Amino acid sequence: METSIISMNVRGLGQKQKRLQVFQWVIEQKSTIYMLQETHLTKNDIDQWKTDWQGDIIFSGSQLNSEGVCILFNPKYKIKVENVRELVTGRIITCEALIENNRFTLINVYRPSKGSDHIFELLNNYVLTNDEHNFIIGGDFNTTLNCTLDKKNGRSDTNKKCRNKIIQQMQNNDIIDIWRELYGNKMQFTWHSNTKPIIHSNKVRNIIKSCTIQMDLELIIPLFDLK
Repeated sequence: METSIISMNVRGLGQKQKRLQVFQWVIEQKSTIYMLQETHLTKNDIDQWKTDWQGDIIFSGSQLNSEGVCILFNPKYKIKVENVRELVTGRIITCEALIENNRFTLINVYRPSKGSDHIFELLNNYVLTNDEHNFIIGGDFNTTLNCTLDKKNGRSDTNKKCRNKIIQQMQNNDIIDIWRELYGNKMQFTWHSNTKPIIHSNKVRNIIKSCTIQMDLELIIPLFDLK
């Protein structure tokens, strides 16, 4: 079985109609795992979400109008999920996933636009203390890694501190940007010029076959009410 992962910012799934539409769209992609950011999911909603999804969900969130991360597991695949950890409420969630005897540590990150030093500190400590793991990191870091190749128009020096911290952590922990690794200097963008969807430990580079960027959710599914 080939394992595929989608990571995307969904801009809130509090409205049931939109949530069901997004769930329908992601399941049609026939991927194995889906990392979602800005879900606006709280503990009061999880039972309804599980009913709507009809599969395993791990989540972190406490506010209805901001933040929130979750990982959905396609119910068609047998995936054993273990050791779920909420590193930062609504911002970082981790778990170990056993997929056909291959164990990966998944990390879903939604970095706030300001005041994110603690995010990087906790993420770095977690990776360092579990350096024997095969990490796959997805999320929305609200920045780009390469201002020349990853961003079109606008200021080139935005979120410089954040970008430098990400690059430093990637170097320290032997983590690579898989999209850039596969496509070299090719220029392709998401609507909001966010970081590419998936980065991961260099230890799993040899099993990665492909990585793609899709347009913003507003353009993929124009029927959604994204207000």
